Amino acid sequence: MKATVFKPGTRRLILAGIAIAVLLLLVGAGAWLVGFSRLDRLETASRDATAAARGSSKDIQGPQDLDPAYQAATAAYQNKDYQTAIDNFGKIVAFQPDYKDSLPLLFLSYRGLGELQSSDLGKLDAAPQTLAQAVGLTRTESDGLKAGFARNPALLPAGLGNYDALAQRVADEQVWATDYAKGATITTQQPGWWDDAITAWEPVYQGNPGYLKEAGDMWVSARLADTYQAKAVYLCRVKADYTQALGAINRAIEIGRNSHLPDTRQRLFVQFLNFVYQGQCQVG
Repeated sequence: MKATVFKPGTRRLILAGIAIAVLLLLVGAGAWLVGFSRLDRLETASRDATAAARGSSKDIQGPQDLDPAYQAATAAYQNKDYQTAIDNFGKIVAFQPDYKDSLPLLFLSYRGLGELQSSDLGKLDAAPQTLAQAVGLTRTESDGLKAGFARNPALLPAGLGNYDALAQRVADEQVWATDYAKGATITTQQPGWWDDAITAWEPVYQGNPGYLKEAGDMWVSARLADTYQAKAVYLCRVKADYTQALGAINRAIEIGRNSHLPDTRQRLFVQFLNFVYQGQCQVG
């Protein structure tokens, strides 16, 4: 086979075409690298912005880091973003416990987060642990907390005039959250569930009848009264034990009146009481 021989002009055109192709490849690769580098910078900037929004992305390294972290923490606290507040106040307290109001606000952030978790059925189990963190601070940082609230008494919640009253209240709330969660996790599929629920919720009701009142159907007074009614219905209809049924429904009525449950609810309790008296539980 004969080798192909290109004319001088044709050869120059081919070489020029190859050179242009190589140049285009180099330009494309450069553009890709520039674009990749820009994308990487954007991702880094995004991560830095996220870290800045949540406060310092690293532990406090020196006094110069305290104020930025404090500003981020107080802003989060005011917005009820308690977890972010806890993260930042915790860093500050670890470096300098008496920096401004960091220690009292860390304590209040744990309390605030615990209250939010207590009123969320999906987070009930987390509430006792969160409130336990606040209680732990009253034991390990008692002097610092007392001094902090004395320095800025405006931080004390309404109705709690001093640190000791607040500390006791949070300790009680931790116990209530624990007991309430126990009652809320009891399955209602088997007869007798009401006794376990009553055992868990009665102490909460006794300590604070208004516990979770703002959470609607989670209000302990309402749930406890309904539980006593469920017990009364079973005892009357299934067991024909009118004496114990009367005791249970009377307790439901008592709770309803003392807690000012809605009239419609209280009327149902009284109506069933009359059925029990008449031995007509199947009707009620």
